[in-house]
Amino acid sequence: MDLKKRVENYKRKGLLSENKRYKEIAEKYLEKARNNLIAMQVDYQVSENEDVKNVLNIADFKEHDWVVVKGYYSMYMAVLACLAKLGLKSDNHNASICALEFYFVEKGMLENNYLELLKNANLESSYIDDIKDVKESRVTAQYDVSEEFEKRKAREVIDGAKKFVDRLEKLFYVIKEEMKEENEHQK
Repeated sequence: MDLKKRVENYKRKGLLSENKRYKEIAEKYLEKARNNLIAMQVDYQVSENEDVKNVLNIADFKEHDWVVVKGYYSMYMAVLACLAKLGLKSDNHNASICALEFYFVEKGMLENNYLELLKNANLESSYIDDIKDVKESRVTAQYDVSEEFEKRKAREVIDGAKKFVDRLEKLFYVIKEEMKEENEHQK
């Protein structure tokens, strides 16, 4: 099924809908993305710093799995911010990733490699086709017990999530400016 038909299908199912109110709250999603990035970095730093763990009396603390989860959600919230700025509400991870690709990548507003960064925020090294697999991998990250694997994946996600959120934040403000200009021309 081509991308446009997939977006239309998500709309028919009510998983992706137009909701002008979301334009007003779009920046809140961006704030959540930034907060998730901070939480991701805090978890990673505490997991890696023995002095901090000793001061906090949490010597065995290791939260690399949640670094992956928070990295993914920082990226996902940035996606929701950009969609909301267009007046789109998404209730599904698959619908969100499809809409991101349709409304931004296909239209040349976002480079395809940022879509791939989001798709790769999981515990597998290969690219995946949709965010459902990312979501499943996020669940795997939460329950997998391979500490070294989690730690390695956490380091990968930190860099990718920062780049992704930074790029989508730039896109968000481009959308905001375009909408402002459009509103001024309509007056």
